[in-house]
Amino acid sequence: MRGIDVYHGDGWPLKPVPAKAYKESDFVIVKATQGVSYKYTDYFGKMMKKAISDGKLIGAYHYAAGNDAVKEADYFLSVVKDYVGKAILCLDWESMQNKAWGSKTWCEKFIKRIKEKTGVTCFLYTGTDGMKQCASLAGKVPLWF
Repeated sequence: MRGIDVYHGDGWPLKPVPAKAYKESDFVIVKATQGVSYKYTDYFGKMMKKAISDGKLIGAYHYAAGNDAVKEADYFLSVVKDYVGKAILCLDWESMQNKAWGSKTWCEKFIKRIKEKTGVTCFLYTGTDGMKQCASLAGKVPLWF
């Protein structure tokens, strides 16, 4: 199964490279929010509608900024609420623009909040360094690596 994640920097319509990957993909995961105030509502909505109309499986992701994990989770849910149960929900845990990078509990708090509010288990999207910080989640949540 092939997929792509997209965000507003990929353009609307999509720039040539992401457009080719999109065309060849089975699923699309779209960036919805970052932190507690940065959202891509117009881009997010357009891209989700396009993916659905093109028959793609869908997902939405939140880029962690390292503020209060519960507030970031609530903010993410306020934007993606219409897609809960239709799209996979993902947390993007990276070092850039993330003041909580290095925390061994932040991701767990975010993912726990998503589960409490929706009943959905959120995916964790990270790399090798992120997995070292999130070892407590190993085998408990889906991993997008």
